[in-house]
This record gives sequence, C-alpha cells and structure tokens, in this order.
Amino acid sequence: MVALLVAVSAAIYLVVGAAGTSLDSEDVDAWINASAKWPSTTGKITNLSSYYSGQKILEFLHLGSWYPKVEYEYAVDGASFSSDVLGKPSIKFGSKSESETYLQSFKVGKNVKVFYDPKAHHHSALVAGVRLSIETKVEQLD
Repeated sequence: MVALLVAVSAAIYLVVGAAGTSLDSEDVDAWINASAKWPSTTGKITNLSSYYSGQKILEFLHLGSWYPKVEYEYAVDGASFSSDVLGKPSIKFGSKSESETYLQSFKVGKNVKVFYDPKAHHHSALVAGVRLSIETKVEQLD
C-alpha cells in the first residue's frame, strides 16, 4: 500500500512539474534574451547559504531540491541594491552537501560582475544572456 502511495505521489509530482517546466522554459528563454543586453557594474558578495524547497509526501519521502544562494549588493547611479539571483534557470541539487560544494567557489567579500536591467535597476543577475548551469562560471573580480 505504501509503495502504491509513493508511486502515485511521485507520478503526480512529475506530471505537475513537467507542465510547469514547459511554461517556465519560455519565461527563462525570454529572460535570457533580454538580459543579454543588460549593462554591468561591480558588486560584492555579502552572504552564502543553501536552502531547501520541496514537499513532504510521506514522513520518509520528500520531493524537493537544495538551492545555492549567493547574496550580493551593488550600486547603479548612486542607488544601492541587493539581490540573490545568480541567473536563470535556478540551479538545484539533490543534497545540501552538493549545494554547499557548489558554493565553495564563491567568497564573501569578493567583488563580482553584476548585470542589471537598465529599466529596473533592482533586477539583476551574476550571469546574464546564457542559460545558467552548474558548469557556468560566475565572474569574480580581483
């Protein structure tokens, strides 16, 4: 009985997730195209962490992922902003340790290149104009 519940729950999650992914892909592609034209400025990494987002299906079954979070601050035209958007789509991992391993390449206090929307300076990313993946290098400055 438990195996059947697990199988049904996983199937529902995959179907709902797959439907959401196709819509998200269109939004991600539009964002990538728009962000390719964004100017950049220098920012500074202020915090690193990992967070879990998911659903608890049964006491012993969780469907979710760990996400690395790189917080940074930057200024445009004298106004200060902060964000935690690396790029699109979000990078996710199956475990906290994998997420934390990914974050080891970042250092708090390090300067980074920040791309920002010229029409809405509070929209920014550390990677713009390309699809974000775990292999994507984030430019950290000396």
